[in-house]
Amino acid sequence: PQVLELERWVVAHGGALPKQSAARRSSPDAAAEGRLARFLLRQQQALRAGALPAERRRRLLMVPGMQERFAQWQSTAPAQSDFECWVNALKDWALGHGRLPKYGEGDATERRLAEWLNHQRAHVDDASDEGRRKLALLECAAIPGFPKLLKGWLKKRVDFDDRVAELAEWVYARGGRLPRIRAGDDAERGLDGFVRKQQTLSFRGQLSAQRRARLA
Repeated sequence: PQVLELERWVVAHGGALPKQSAARRSSPDAAAEGRLARFLLRQQQALRAGALPAERRRRLLMVPGMQERFAQWQSTAPAQSDFECWVNALKDWALGHGRLPKYGEGDATERRLAEWLNHQRAHVDDASDEGRRKLALLECAAIPGFPKLLKGWLKKRVDFDDRVAELAEWVYARGGRLPRIRAGDDAERGLDGFVRKQQTLSFRGQLSAQRRARLA
């Protein structure tokens, strides 16, 4: 949905892509531009981390101006953006500190590695050969703390699939009606919360194509 919003915005503005500087202006259009500029920044970060899903990349490249923007991102990407270099850097850091880097904590190096590692969770949901290859590289690297982290990622994936199945069964039993937040039933409120969370992730561009397909 956010890629579609981006595409519509670009077309409406004569092919110009949104800019981060829009945040300094005060208007409804500036707010939308700032939000879309932040969305693009997250896609750039995912690309550098080797965690931009192929389907999202394909869809982004259909937006006017994005082929040139991708070329710019790739030409300015640091050498360390190579996936195996990131894996090695993560392993060296984890061996030196006896733990994995924590998101949003520590010095610039720890924060950068933690952000990259956070992006790799997308490979758990990625059914592509490339996604499986990257996850296998991480698994084989003997990074301290990673097996436990991966176990948590896999459990959350199972929880997601179970929740989707529960939602599908609930909706089917009620003739296609989605759960409501003001329902008196705890189970219905819980399912509504699950749906709203997926909506939020989708709006932020953080819902993988595989999960979106499961929810469709």
